Amino acid sequence: MAFSLCLNSLGILSIVLVEIGYWTGLEDLWYASGELTWSRLVVQHLPLLAWLVFVPLAYFCRSRWIFGLAAFVFASSLQANLNPLPLLNYADIAPWVASFAFALPPALFWSYDDLLFPTINYRLFQSLARNLALVSFGIVFYVLSFSWVWESPNYGYNQPTNVTNLFQSLPIIDLGILSGLAVLQWLFLLRQRNNPPRREVIFTTAVIGTFLAFIAVVPFWHQTISRIDELGVFIFNVLLATLAWGLIQEGLKLGNRSSFWGGMLLVTLQIISRVQEYDTDLLFKSLVFILCGSALISAGLWFERRLPGGSSTSKK
Repeated sequence: MAFSLCLNSLGILSIVLVEIGYWTGLEDLWYASGELTWSRLVVQHLPLLAWLVFVPLAYFCRSRWIFGLAAFVFASSLQANLNPLPLLNYADIAPWVASFAFALPPALFWSYDDLLFPTINYRLFQSLARNLALVSFGIVFYVLSFSWVWESPNYGYNQPTNVTNLFQSLPIIDLGILSGLAVLQWLFLLRQRNNPPRREVIFTTAVIGTFLAFIAVVPFWHQTISRIDELGVFIFNVLLATLAWGLIQEGLKLGNRSSFWGGMLLVTLQIISRVQEYDTDLLFKSLVFILCGSALISAGLWFERRLPGGSSTSKK
């Protein structure tokens, strides 16, 4: 109905219904008798289906809401199906799974270009997709900055014997198709750069590529070659701080509120999380909270005052 009538309301409702059905049937994906049904196939391959079905629906309806919800369904179902955390999982999961789970969403979002579709000659969702890529980077860096992610889980029970086989439970086909799509999009992105390419474009592409390299390589190294618990925590704390600093700088340079406040939010979350994670004195925690709140309010007031007329001078 959403495709035939091209209504935003029906498109959003269809995504909500699919998401409800997915989370309801997710447990059956891991604990099942092995019987193959169409509903189990949909749950198993929802990351791929969400990308291939709901993205065209967003173009039919010309809706940024549908595109954003489709991206959320894709990313959340991919993480739930692959189940990459903690990195040293008790289950018999291949070491490359975590790298794919963390790197695929930001890689697909950042390299997304509407012009990949042969019938589309305008960019409708590219800026939104890149904003979603930055959100994905922030979430991945924040999650991997915790020490428990890198430690070996101490389970007091054995692995369930009725968990399905790896190649039945993990969407191997999805990973192959989505990885190929990501490579295609990045090749298209590199070809579409301005000629000669601007220095800012080259620098931004290099930074994003470095982020993706760290996300893909560091967890894989930790799982297969050598345990790097403290080093892994340090690397992703540095990456989180770098991303926050970059967003703040962009917000100050362009007068962009979302970038500035996104960077401030990441800095505040990082400081508060590190204080909460490690055993610190209660008085020290209270002092940190007060300082973070005061600094956030002061920085926000200063940033808003420097915007002419209280509005952004330019948009991202």
